[in-house]
Amino acid sequence: MADKISIKNITFEVRPNPRRKYIAVGVDYDGSYYIKCPLGFDEKMLKQTLFAQIEEFIAKLEGKGKTSPVHKYLQGELFFFKGERFPLIRCSEKTTPQLELKNGAFYIASDTEGREFELFERWYSRSLYNDIKEILPFWTKKLEVSPLRVYIKTVKTLWGSCSSKSSITFSTRLALVPPSLLEYVIVHELCHMKEMNHSSNFWLEVEKHIPDYAYRRSELKKNSSLYVW
Repeated sequence: MADKISIKNITFEVRPNPRRKYIAVGVDYDGSYYIKCPLGFDEKMLKQTLFAQIEEFIAKLEGKGKTSPVHKYLQGELFFFKGERFPLIRCSEKTTPQLELKNGAFYIASDTEGREFELFERWYSRSLYNDIKEILPFWTKKLEVSPLRVYIKTVKTLWGSCSSKSSITFSTRLALVPPSLLEYVIVHELCHMKEMNHSSNFWLEVEKHIPDYAYRRSELKKNSSLYVW
């Protein structure tokens, strides 16, 4: 049985348990999904069992239907960046760049209506790329690991992931969180290069480098719904 499987482009960590009688789908504090199952369930059996209902399960796990901020990109609307909120100011004329952060506010050009989400997505992605480029070398050296590839993608269901092929993916949403939480997610994913699971050994490795990881992960989970654009 593989440590992870993908169902409808959603990655799940598989956690077999000899005492378990039924399959259960859950979500960890960091937004990563898992499947608990009895011993003897292989990848094909899990996919056949869960394929038809997996989106319904995910919707329940994410609490769809709860009130969450929906941006309309109006004048004065607040947007997160590195844990702080900045108002949006709509310019009355076309400008270049079309979106920028200056003087404590996001300025967006007048000719961007209908494209605001994509502009913020690109802006956040570039900012996160620059931050990770600065932070990652320190932690890869400290943990003595070397990811082959690092990706930044707009993933809503995960903060980060590490594949068995040593590729790491970070969610664009991490540009919105406080720096300490970004650091935690980076260390979390790099630790998976030593332990491809959430075993006690994995958490001991995380704690060795981020002693207050429990507090940081609770903050990430508590405010997850706020970090959108």
